[in-house]
Amino acid sequence: MIMRDKKFWDREIISHPSFLQSWQWGELQEKLGKRVFRFNVSGLLASAIEQKLPFGQTYFYVPHGPVIRAETQDAWTNFLKAFESPDDFKRPVFLRIEPLNREFHGKPIENVLSEAGFRLTKPVQPNVTLVIDLRKNEKEILGAIEHDARYSIRAAEKRGVTVEFLSGKDKERGFDIFWRIFMETNLRHELKTYPKIYYEEVATLEGECSSKIAIARTGGEAISAAIFIYFGERTFYLFAGSRAGYGRFNAPTYLLWQAIREAKKTGYRYFDFWGISHENKNWSKITAFKKSFGGEEITSPGAWDYVFNKPVYFIYNLAKRIIG
Repeated sequence: MIMRDKKFWDREIISHPSFLQSWQWGELQEKLGKRVFRFNVSGLLASAIEQKLPFGQTYFYVPHGPVIRAETQDAWTNFLKAFESPDDFKRPVFLRIEPLNREFHGKPIENVLSEAGFRLTKPVQPNVTLVIDLRKNEKEILGAIEHDARYSIRAAEKRGVTVEFLSGKDKERGFDIFWRIFMETNLRHELKTYPKIYYEEVATLEGECSSKIAIARTGGEAISAAIFIYFGERTFYLFAGSRAGYGRFNAPTYLLWQAIREAKKTGYRYFDFWGISHENKNWSKITAFKKSFGGEEITSPGAWDYVFNKPVYFIYNLAKRIIG
């Protein structure tokens, strides 16, 4: 069943530990030219993004979903049927999902998905993240931060670093500052980025899934910036950057600490660092930086594909391996 009731969706999704299944995130994808279909089938809710393949073929991607609201016995069979016999879209080559639940009917969800015909594939989103419980008092949270990071926070305070959080229309004046610092960082470290319009749309998010831009300054000069997303009980640390030549001010560390404090003060229960990796060497520095703040590592079951068209799926994977 395809859902078009935003109020129902928001009510059912709000407790999900990821904003990627929110109605607003689906609208963002639509603004970027994607088609999004929201399913409610036998207790499984999925905001599925249609992805184009060559020769008019498509597949569907359900980031951090489906959301499991009921564990009915025929849930996965019925869920797959919704994609096999569509009225509103072309039958996809495959369906890619990334559930966050660890169990289904008391069984490891990996076993359940395998039995349903899914196969494990390379994750799209990081399948390990770091989460701070903001229900602890501020002293406990600060005490769990590594010594060097705590020193950096104190040093930034002594050197006069300030952090401003921009929301609503104020984000318009903050985005250009963020973008300049963010691009400088990515060029310096030779990192890949999405088109600028993607970050602009993220920065304009409002409603149940909203965003803020944070800017750290010294002497009026912007030296670090980040975008945070707020959804349900969680704050997410999504994009960040810093200017070269200002290392002694420890602005990225201080900005992140202020974001944790701000999230706690405004009533959020969890702070999600949005992905770490112990295997990817390119992520080693950012992983070490995030882990210096403490928190609990949370591992999700990863990405799983259900194949509807095996010959085309084989060609798709072969081309991916060749292209790299």
